Amino acid sequence: MRARKRVLLDTNVIVSGLLSKSSPPAILIDNLLMLKFVLLYSTETIEEYRDVLHRKKFGFDSDDISTFLEFIRIYGEEVVIIPSKYPKFKDEFDRKFYDIYIQGEADFLITGNIKHLPKNKGIITPKQALSKIRPLTE
Repeated sequence: MRARKRVLLDTNVIVSGLLSKSSPPAILIDNLLMLKFVLLYSTETIEEYRDVLHRKKFGFDSDDISTFLEFIRIYGEEVVIIPSKYPKFKDEFDRKFYDIYIQGEADFLITGNIKHLPKNKGIITPKQALSKIRPLTE
């Protein structure tokens, strides 16, 4: 049996996936909940997920957010990151995701803002993820 892929989801993918029912990000969230891949996270990404998901404009229930984040902590894999200095980022808030991707040896960093991150074959969009990670759709 093949080992599950190690994946990092950018916050925009999580929000999009929870707002939509049939988009590529939604399919990724469904597969996360079915444990089709291992989600890598850090204390910093959990905090960002929490802060963004609690924004009133999204209308997510506070208990649902807590349950979702607890699921990530239980079934995901925490990566303690050492902040890097290179490469340079347009938005330094994206650095934590890149650092987890590199230091956690993730197979993929999935983001809707691919242009904000360094070019790398493992940094892909949700749509690309559905075609590259076979277990996600099986």
